[in-house]
Amino acid sequence: MAERGTRESSVENCVELRTRGKSLRREMAASLISDLPDDPSSPRSLSGIERQRGSLSSSQTWLANGAAALDPSVLSALASDRDSPFYDSLFGLVLRGLEQAVAPERWSERTEPVVVNYGHVRVGLFDWTTDRDDFIETLLGGQVPTSLAYAPRGPVLPVWFAKDYDVVRKLLGATVEDTIALFGMSGAEAAQQVGPLDRVATAMADRDPVRGNVQKALLRIDPDGYAATRAGRATLGVMRSAPQWRSPRMDLELAGAFDVGVAGRVGLAFWGSARPLRSYRATMAAHLRFLFDYAVAPQNRWPDVRAQREATAVWFLPRWGGLAGPGQSVTRPKIARYLRRENPSDYEGEAEAVTVRRLHSLSAAMRRPETASPGRPGV
Repeated sequence: MAERGTRESSVENCVELRTRGKSLRREMAASLISDLPDDPSSPRSLSGIERQRGSLSSSQTWLANGAAALDPSVLSALASDRDSPFYDSLFGLVLRGLEQAVAPERWSERTEPVVVNYGHVRVGLFDWTTDRDDFIETLLGGQVPTSLAYAPRGPVLPVWFAKDYDVVRKLLGATVEDTIALFGMSGAEAAQQVGPLDRVATAMADRDPVRGNVQKALLRIDPDGYAATRAGRATLGVMRSAPQWRSPRMDLELAGAFDVGVAGRVGLAFWGSARPLRSYRATMAAHLRFLFDYAVAPQNRWPDVRAQREATAVWFLPRWGGLAGPGQSVTRPKIARYLRRENPSDYEGEAEAVTVRRLHSLSAAMRRPETASPGRPGV
């Protein structure tokens, strides 16, 4: 991991990050609304979602439906002038990362953790600029195991609904009347019922109106896809008191990462004060280290400034079209020439071919998570 650079003030910059994120969210949504395709393609139904490991993976597959993201109802919700702790933080994080990405002299700086509280649940967002160890301690609370162990597979918390349907139904925001209305329906049929699912979306958003309205819109756009996810199957099973589900179960993944295009990848992690989580603490810390070092910010594993700069350039290689001419692609030799031109003192006496070979080695090392070894970048 690189040496820590400048760190931001937590309280002051959290407010600024959300304010700037809100502006970006509204501007992007408004721009897309005013320039939608004349005949946007219909969202592809994801009812055939392959079985993923847990609720987070299957939900991300559903949410990755690009046509749904451009639906006017989703964009309208994102254009709202109301505050959204989650989306404002997410857009602010992405904006901050983009600004740092276009300033190579700031690549080694580390930024503060971004954690949003929803009742007893903490939702953490991180990107390639986030201070890894600070984030883990902030999310999990207090000291965490200092071992540098990696856990490629994160903890999955199995939640069984063997008995207390009434309790779970209330937590979901549904009513007894909803269960009566949905009883006997299939999961796909129940997913078409707007009223009950609107109440669930509002309850799950926990006083975040923008997030709630986005979720409502997505449920209307692709109800079959939602019904196919693990979260959808479990939620709809509880709401219907499905007789064939004597003990419905939802596997809750606690962390994952997803791609946000030119800004790279963003990590998403959940934690809370529930007693059952305590036994997962060490595994969660090890998995977050793995996500940081191999999925979100692998370039930060190199302590040497030049190596980290080269790794950062290679990591963003597919996204940096500006380094290629019209009709051309970005290649390692082009990246090498760019780095050598911008930082000539780093390459005195070194042939370009040597730089190119090192870039290939760095690229291979960053994309071999199965050989991950704590503290050893692999080059």
